[in-house]
Amino acid sequence: MSTPEKFELTGPLPDQGVTILEASAGTGKTYAIAALATRFIAEGFPIESLLIVTFSRAAAGELKSRVHQRLASTLSSLVSFSSIGKQPEDEIDKALAEGDVESICERLNTALGKIDEATIATIHEYSSRMIAELGVLVDHDDSSTFVDDMSELIEDVVADTYLSSWDHKAKGDWKRAQTIGKEVCFKPSFKIIPSDTEEGIFAHKVRSEFDRRKRSMRIYGYDDMVDRLTDALDDPETGNMAARVLSKRFPIVMVDEFQDTDPQQWRIIEKAFAKHCRVILIGDPKQAIYGFRGGDVETYQKAKSQKDWVPVSIRTMSVNYRSDPGVADGVLELFGSANLGVDSSPIQLPPVSANRKSNRIFRSSERLDKPVLVRRIPGSRLSASDSREAIDRDVIAQIYDLVENYELESNDSLRPIKLNDIAVLVRRNK
Repeated sequence: MSTPEKFELTGPLPDQGVTILEASAGTGKTYAIAALATRFIAEGFPIESLLIVTFSRAAAGELKSRVHQRLASTLSSLVSFSSIGKQPEDEIDKALAEGDVESICERLNTALGKIDEATIATIHEYSSRMIAELGVLVDHDDSSTFVDDMSELIEDVVADTYLSSWDHKAKGDWKRAQTIGKEVCFKPSFKIIPSDTEEGIFAHKVRSEFDRRKRSMRIYGYDDMVDRLTDALDDPETGNMAARVLSKRFPIVMVDEFQDTDPQQWRIIEKAFAKHCRVILIGDPKQAIYGFRGGDVETYQKAKSQKDWVPVSIRTMSVNYRSDPGVADGVLELFGSANLGVDSSPIQLPPVSANRKSNRIFRSSERLDKPVLVRRIPGSRLSASDSREAIDRDVIAQIYDLVENYELESNDSLRPIKLNDIAVLVRRNK
């Protein structure tokens, strides 16, 4: 397996097709998105022609703020360069200063004035906007009502279906039924496997009844918008026309946290944009194993392998701007050879170097070379309760040792480590 090429923010902008930026924690994903947006705008793409997709409203708001800040700072830097000859310090601003500064400043200033017209949204918000834009190309009832929270309806559907069909004499079935029912309603595009067991049949009945009641009540939710946009793009008669409308509207598409994309969401991006636009997918494939928001490893790997009909370029963001070098090296030493995916879709931990040149943790005024430690409780096999107690005692002893004997480098001087510098991660919050 070849090593992906390192991504350079000042290098050539991504070409038409799919560019995957594989990032790790602390490598500057949000910074890169804002910087790329600024460079595309400087190249002459209006801000309205950029689509930036993320997976929560809070993240969308943060991204819009960061894009605005980046545009403003670059404009200020280039204006200073043009008017008084002050050389930019930022690497991107330096590169832009070598071009037609007057035209670039005009484009950036126009984009700042139209920042509220930028489409920086969740996949559901984007789907809603595009349904309206596609008009008759989408099978959508304008008289239906959007409902933000379907939880109460889902609970009713699960309960009614359970009481009418499940063999619920066995203890604990109701709790299991609630879990299954909610999952199949909140993830409508996921296949039910196995489908011929009692639980599988129940899942199908819940999903079918949930859809029936929404139609009867003339309501729809977030997932229904994604369904309708997917159906419009898959339509054998009008799907290609719908894809052309969307690709012409957004020649530049960036997807944040792509590892959280589920199969149906990727289908929209693939069908509408991958062939005709510049699609940049930014994500950490290692996080795909958690299945956040319905994302999965296979969807991520499928995007990487689409090379027969659309160009795919894979780059890596390999500099960690958050961690000390000893931490970055220690994590790589622990997990570097592990397969973090599955056998059919392997995911390796890529080499990441720290931007910092030295570790910030000291013991008795001596800088630590290896700040990542693995603790092992000595002795013979312990019971579960005894091992928990031993681990608790060891954690307390380590915290005491940190506060008493270690220092943290801060603002070019050393200070004692304080309790609020320390975090303890546990499996459950209890």
